[in-house]
Amino acid sequence: MTLHSVTSERLSIGMAHEADLRADLEGNLPSLGPIAPDWPPLHWDKDVLRWSLVKLADHPTEPLWRPWFIRTRDAQVLIGTCGFKGPADREGQIEVGYGVVASRHRQGIASEAVGMLLQWAWRNTNARVCLAHTLPGDPASSGVLRKNGFSLVGQIVDPNDGPVDRWRKARA
Repeated sequence: MTLHSVTSERLSIGMAHEADLRADLEGNLPSLGPIAPDWPPLHWDKDVLRWSLVKLADHPTEPLWRPWFIRTRDAQVLIGTCGFKGPADREGQIEVGYGVVASRHRQGIASEAVGMLLQWAWRNTNARVCLAHTLPGDPASSGVLRKNGFSLVGQIVDPNDGPVDRWRKARA
C-alpha cells in the first residue's frame, strides 16, 4: 500500500484531498484546521487550486498529481504546500514545487518537506530524476534545492514565468 503522508520530528506532510482544495479555493479555511495567519504561501493561488482540481478529476488515482499540505507535527498548523506536477515522463523525470508561508521562512521547513517528499517518491514511484525550477538567482529556493542535493543545470524560458533556473537531482 502506498503511504500518503510522511512525518518527521517537526513536520507532517500529507496529500491534499479534493474537498481540502475546494475549501481553500472557496475561502473556507476553517475546514482545513489550524492555518498560519499569513496563509497562503507565495504562488499558491486560485489558478493553482483550479489546475490541481482538474488534474485530480482527470487522474483520480494518480498520487503525483496531488498537492501535499505541510503542517507542523505538534499543532498540525497548515504552513505550506509541496508536490509534483504529475507522474514521471518517458525519461523517468518528475518536477517538484513547494512553498511555505512567509512567517515560517528561513527555518528549514521547505528543505525538510522537499526531502521528505523526495524520499516518498523514490520509494513509491518509478521516477528516476527530479527537476525543479526557480526564478533566476532566488537564494531561498536555490538553497532548498542545494540542501536536497539538486544541481543547477541551466536556464530555460517558461511560457508563464519567463526565464527560470533548472535544477536536477537523480535518484541515488
